[in-house]
Amino acid sequence: MFERFTDRARKVMALANQEAQRFNHEYIGTEHMLLGLVKEGSGVGATVLKRLGVDLPAVRVEVERLVGSRPSMITMGKLPQTPEAKRVIEEAIIEARGFDHDYVGTEHLLLGLLHDPETVAGRILRAMGLTADEVREEVLSLLGVGHETAESSGASTVAAGRARDPGAGACNPNPLRFTNTSRRLMAIANVKAQGLRHHEVGTEHLLLALAGQDAGVFAALLRAAGVAPMDIVDALDKLFGAAKAQGEPPPIPPLTANAKQVIEFSIEEARLADSRYVHTGHLLLALLREEAGTASQVLSNLRLEVETLRETLTAMGDAAREA
Repeated sequence: MFERFTDRARKVMALANQEAQRFNHEYIGTEHMLLGLVKEGSGVGATVLKRLGVDLPAVRVEVERLVGSRPSMITMGKLPQTPEAKRVIEEAIIEARGFDHDYVGTEHLLLGLLHDPETVAGRILRAMGLTADEVREEVLSLLGVGHETAESSGASTVAAGRARDPGAGACNPNPLRFTNTSRRLMAIANVKAQGLRHHEVGTEHLLLALAGQDAGVFAALLRAAGVAPMDIVDALDKLFGAAKAQGEPPPIPPLTANAKQVIEFSIEEARLADSRYVHTGHLLLALLREEAGTASQVLSNLRLEVETLRETLTAMGDAAREA
């Protein structure tokens, strides 16, 4: 799960485990991750929090107020994460993709913590006046002036192409944001893969998640092309029916190489359209462009074409928006 985490992001998770033990909790929650993020002290996430006036004592007081500590008990080893904490990691991965980063750093974890305002960490950060947009702008401010705090040098893995690039690890100064609908899609694709007991999230899972959306740009493009979502679902059902389950999948199945290419293509499509957001229409175009993936074959069989859909999307103009 943490293969792409920087050393500092890994340290945050280790500190979160320690903080959970400090409170005599038997789990790692979003509150412990927030404490670990502040306590780590030197990463982008901690620096942003300091700039915005958030410090460790204040966070600790709020955690104590909201969840308190349990009676003394012995807790050793690595504690399990709550579902909310796991979702934070999923959101951090999505944030990293939106920044076009090939690593997950403390800044992405911080943005992941802000995704759900109803978690303990979300309530604390909201009570301190922080918003995701404000934090994202502060992250851009830090990374845009060449700070080494981009953390990429601490990542355990870097894409081969970037490793050969002398500018590897440098951030994109104008990263795109995935719409909420696109972000939900990524989480749904994970669920779809797990439900099928597949160990990776492929283009077919992304397409299956998209086909379940009855709103958004993807749905509008399908209607314009005269294609019913059930046509896609039926084609994928036949495909999955012939596939064999592989046993218990990991909590967050990794993306296949083809699915990663789809994410890159979707960001490229958004930039070509001069859009600040990556919406589900861009994902549809990307799925078609990634010709080696299963999704492209399914969509092509339904006579969907990239250029035609791109023209339709352009003609939609301001209507091509989603939350």
